[in-house]
Amino acid sequence: MKTKNLSLLLLLFVGFNLITSCKKEGPAGPQGPAGQNGQNGQDGSSDKQIRLVIEPYISTSTTAGMKYMGLIKFDKRNYAGVDSIIFVSNVYSGNVSSHGIVELYNFTDSVVINHSLLQSNQPQSPASYVQTGNIYSDLPEKEVDLGIWVRSETAGIIGGTYLSSHLFLYRK
Repeated sequence: MKTKNLSLLLLLFVGFNLITSCKKEGPAGPQGPAGQNGQNGQDGSSDKQIRLVIEPYISTSTTAGMKYMGLIKFDKRNYAGVDSIIFVSNVYSGNVSSHGIVELYNFTDSVVINHSLLQSNQPQSPASYVQTGNIYSDLPEKEVDLGIWVRSETAGIIGGTYLSSHLFLYRK
């Protein structure tokens, strides 16, 4: 019994050390002295690309569409050194004569993010990934709740995003 408890304790200790020693991905937070925010003297801002997933996939057959909140409390200023943000989604349509449409949506201010419109008339399998240009300057300089607005170009024809949508943040 003692060997079993000792093995469990050792396993928990090793697991905890592995988890706490892994570099965390996400907001770097305020810059502090070397080593305060990262491992081995790194400031936590060394990743060149950060991928934020907006789940789940959704579809609709209406032109009014559906809105889904996927990122709560997103603030681009929390990501040290980021100068480029790209919106990517796997967009599809139920008929090649119509487009499925996906846009990044700011729920805090109830507005679409400029230059975030993605569309495709490709079938669900294989749906095509499409991406925006750099929308960094189109995102507000404050904390907002972000999500996606999915709709069909033509009423009665399904359109949507298959798999998930993403924000790719790039550092210099």
